[in-house]
Amino acid sequence: METTYPSIKGPAFEQLGQPCVAFHKYDGSNLRFLWQEAKGWFRFGTRYKWLKKQTPNFGVAMELFQAMVAPELLATLKRHKEYRGVRNLVAFCEFFGPSSFAGWHRNDEPKELRLFDVWAQGRGFIPPKEFAQNFGHLPIAEVVYEGPFDKSFVAAVRDGVYPVREGVVVKGMFTRRDKVEVWAAKVKTQSWLDELAHRASQSDGLREQLAENLREQGVPVDAPGDVANEPA
Repeated sequence: METTYPSIKGPAFEQLGQPCVAFHKYDGSNLRFLWQEAKGWFRFGTRYKWLKKQTPNFGVAMELFQAMVAPELLATLKRHKEYRGVRNLVAFCEFFGPSSFAGWHRNDEPKELRLFDVWAQGRGFIPPKEFAQNFGHLPIAEVVYEGPFDKSFVAAVRDGVYPVREGVVVKGMFTRRDKVEVWAAKVKTQSWLDELAHRASQSDGLREQLAENLREQGVPVDAPGDVANEPA
């Protein structure tokens, strides 16, 4: 079972020009919820550790998931014949509140969850268009763009054209060894990067995040047939 969400990097040269779907990237913590037919929803955690309902800060996430996502997610599996053989499932959600930033949360604020990906045994990660179509009635990450992944789109995200705070996660499809798989890339807004730089001046942990984000968000250039429009 693929229980850990893969690390997503910034735009890569080979992705430019490819058809894509871009989802709102909420500024929060990546949580995973594991389901097995024999056990039900039996485990949840962050990317790196397992949690319990009593865990400070994150315990409420299981309550939110059980109330807002879990029942209808399983009902969706039953409604669509392509999922009826699924016996193992991992749901990936973003957990955040109004003031959440770079993985930091205020305990006294209400939180919400947004489902942003599903891994199903025998299917792998659900393709982006299929995910939006079949699971869009759930509280999922909002689709903000569908079209070619080019430098003009990257620049528009950077410049704050789209109504997102941190940025977007862009997904598309490719074929490897006769198997269709999902590729993904992150694009951050310049305003969010600027805020991270400001806060990093007072936090060692955020300084490390800033350095990682700046490396990650290096934008490829000279894509064949692409518009010469680079982000600031």
